[in-house]
Amino acid sequence: MNPLAWLNPGRWLLYLALLAALAVGIYRLDQSRQQIGYDKAQAEYTAAALKAEQVARAKEQELLTAQTKVEAEYAKHKKIAAADAGAAADELDRLRNELAITSAASKDSTPATGDHGTGGLERELLGNCSQTLQGVAREADRLETKVVALQSYITDVCH
Repeated sequence: MNPLAWLNPGRWLLYLALLAALAVGIYRLDQSRQQIGYDKAQAEYTAAALKAEQVARAKEQELLTAQTKVEAEYAKHKKIAAADAGAAADELDRLRNELAITSAASKDSTPATGDHGTGGLERELLGNCSQTLQGVAREADRLETKVVALQSYITDVCH
């Protein structure tokens, strides 16, 4: 062997080509490992997002069911309240008619001054009851307006 053979440029080019191939192989192996890690992380994130979406959909369905139940309950209570208000109005009309009949009957037999008699006392009691019922109706209407406003606010917030 020639001691100067290590100076041969062909040999150095071969070594350089081998080192370049080794570097390219290492680089591609590293890129492949990174891609595998990226793909694995992306699959995990996708699975987590899918699970979160399913949980969110289940929660949304639960809220929609609750909303439907509340709306049905509200409609039922509103219907009952309307029926009660109608019954109260009918009763008030009946009492007014009764008062009118009693007033007409008592005009014929007016008691002495200072003596209320039966007709005057009934008139006074019915008048007070009528005023109280009207006050209760006004308060119920005011509270119904507040409830409707609060329900509207909650609906706006939830959607």
